[in-house]
Amino acid sequence: MKMDVPEPCLQQLQLPVYVDTILDVGCASGRNFIPFNGKLKLWGVDIVPFERIKWVQPFVDLTYENGGLENLTKRLEGEPVDLSRTLIFTAGTMAYCSEEWQKRFYAICQKRGAKNFIFLEYPPQERYPNKNFKLPQSEFTAKKFREPTKAVTFYRLDTNS
Repeated sequence: MKMDVPEPCLQQLQLPVYVDTILDVGCASGRNFIPFNGKLKLWGVDIVPFERIKWVQPFVDLTYENGGLENLTKRLEGEPVDLSRTLIFTAGTMAYCSEEWQKRFYAICQKRGAKNFIFLEYPPQERYPNKNFKLPQSEFTAKKFREPTKAVTFYRLDTNS
């Protein structure tokens, strides 16, 4: 995968019309913001400090938070952040969090109104047996967008709002 090209699942995405923000947890250099730059508010979270990131391009309307999924989860649990117009996206981030943290993150995002999720992750029994996507797969549509990797995109989009 080229590090300056967005994930294929985002390049082909038809977002619900009411979505105005993409939250990319583990945003790295921002490559997955490219299809949304200038169209949506961009919210990136990553463990690398902002000044050390080599952004793939200048981004319009970018909010950045230094931290991991656990830090973001705690903040969302303590603050009434409205996520009802937000697409939540991760690419390989959930694999580095325990099942407890994955479930806490997903639960608080839903509690804060999120209905749109894309998790590009490795399913159980793939890659690392203890570091995989642990959310209930029955709640998502699963599709492979890139071969030969075993990564699967688990997504749920709500077009009814």
